[in-house]
Order: sequence, then C-alpha cells, then structure tokens
Amino acid sequence: MNIDPYFLREYNENDYNCAHFVCEVWEHYTGEDIRWKLLPLLDTRDKRHAVANLRHNFDKLQTPEEPCIVLAHRRRCGPHVGMFISNKVFHISDVRVELVPLEVFKIGFDGVGYYK
Repeated sequence: MNIDPYFLREYNENDYNCAHFVCEVWEHYTGEDIRWKLLPLLDTRDKRHAVANLRHNFDKLQTPEEPCIVLAHRRRCGPHVGMFISNKVFHISDVRVELVPLEVFKIGFDGVGYYK
C-alpha cells in the first residue's frame, strides 16, 4: 500500500482530525468504511466515553496487529487515534502526519489501547 499521498493531509480540528485520517487510511488499506463507527465515538473530550464506545463498535485487542486502531489518551485531553500498519503507528496531529514506532507514539500518553 502506498501511503505517500497521506503525508500531504492537513489537520483541522473540526473537519479533518485524527479520526477522519484513520477512517480514510483504514478504507484505503482494507476497503471497509468505518466512518459511521469511529467518527461519532471520538467526538468527546472524555477518554472513558471514547473507550466505552470503541469497545461497543470494535473488538479490543491485547496487543497490536496489522491493521488496527490505536487509541491513546492522557489526562485533561481528548483521545487521539492512529492506525497500526507496518509495525508502526500512522497518525495525524496538528503539526504533521507521522509514521512512527509504537514506543515513540506512546510518549506523553497515559495509556494506549488497540481495537479492530
């Protein structure tokens, strides 16, 4: 899968955030449209709400497997998602699009979960 075009995506908190990015990459990678399952769930600043809703719509994994959704959270901040591919996490932030090792992605977060 050629992911190069995704590095040109630009973050916008309301119109194209990390959840939109994961939905787009997931569909390109798997052919499955998950917008209806993922976008409404992350429309919250409450990490517990996002985790509960992800568990309702996706299966929780004990360890990451390709592909899967990586949900990261930290105190007093909304949840952040990326997609686990090529043994790395592909995600967008307000700064840039990155494909980083899982250990690097986890820096600064209190917890990380994996969903498929």
